[in-house]
Amino acid sequence: MTVCIAAMAEKGCALVLCADRQRTQGDMRHQGRLPKKREIGYGWCFLYEDNGTRADEFRDEIQDRLNLNYGYLLWPAQQEREALMTEREIVADIRSVFIELRDKTIKTGVLGLDETKLDLGLLVVGFDQNLEAAGYRIFDTGDYESIREVGYGVLGSGEDVANAALAQLGITMDDPLDHVLYNVYEAKRRADKIIVSVGSPTDLWIMTDKLRLQTQRVVKHEDNAVVVPPRILQVLSEVFEWRSAPPWSVSSEPRSGYWRSELADYCGAVMRGERPA
Repeated sequence: MTVCIAAMAEKGCALVLCADRQRTQGDMRHQGRLPKKREIGYGWCFLYEDNGTRADEFRDEIQDRLNLNYGYLLWPAQQEREALMTEREIVADIRSVFIELRDKTIKTGVLGLDETKLDLGLLVVGFDQNLEAAGYRIFDTGDYESIREVGYGVLGSGEDVANAALAQLGITMDDPLDHVLYNVYEAKRRADKIIVSVGSPTDLWIMTDKLRLQTQRVVKHEDNAVVVPPRILQVLSEVFEWRSAPPWSVSSEPRSGYWRSELADYCGAVMRGERPA
């Protein structure tokens, strides 16, 4: 079980991705070694819940499908192309491969008594042919929905808590990146404080349209996401602990208020296409 969050920022020019690492097997909970993010390529990736092995299988199959059907996909919008794969086309292939994997897995009987649900849920994100942020929640039934209506999507056992936190914070895709980055972090941390199947370690990534433009030629396994470094995670953690403290606590604002400029400076560099450590 898990919580995964994807949220749009900067009027659709950026995406913030977040996930825990906890793996649950029966009553046992383990902190996984690998992040719950996999690359599709061509500027798209996905976060997943439940079965990591199934997620790897899905990744391999969708990469094979896309590489077979298309020589190259989402080139920067300003470049001329001989072929173009739109957002709808890539999502249609993703959903088709997901349903094929679901049906194949159900037929094997490995899912036991609950043979109508695949032990894999996906939150797929990327940039479309116009370099605008896009994202889809793929349900275990094969149904799907765009996250663009509200600007964010949540997946996993911590979904209700994280969704409530994001709604309370009033997050929108027009917000600046530093605001969305913190709000996503807070929503994830509120989920791991309440839901025992959500782990406390936090992975954060940022994707931007500038990073997409840096790639002059599309590579199948490219990763366009910036990994948010430990120093920024520490700032986010300090702010969260301060904001979560009871009103009668002696806790003071972290770093004498400099946390605002630290987050703003970091996110400004990322929006310029940099990958600050």
